[in-house]
Amino acid sequence: MSRKAILVGAAPFRDRSARVRLKVALRERDVLRVAVDGGYEIFRSLRVKPDLYVGDLDSVRRIQGDVPAVFLPHEKSYSDLRAALEICAELGIEHVEAW
Repeated sequence: MSRKAILVGAAPFRDRSARVRLKVALRERDVLRVAVDGGYEIFRSLRVKPDLYVGDLDSVRRIQGDVPAVFLPHEKSYSDLRAALEICAELGIEHVEAW
């Protein structure tokens, strides 16, 4: 199991150098790549497949059928990011990098 996770949420990545740094980070070995709701679109734009999707589908229409997913309810008292962090903790992830 990975000891590090990279969580990507929805954000406007207009800075080319940031996009390049993210793509390099996502290609690291032994890392869990997590798309947090709208962050799934960033994975798609970088042509990198996430290892896990976590979200309530309010920022993305659908995800590929072969991407493991944790679907959250729309009505909740916590953020999709918080849910993703809790999942990482349950998986024993020791280091989280959030984008």
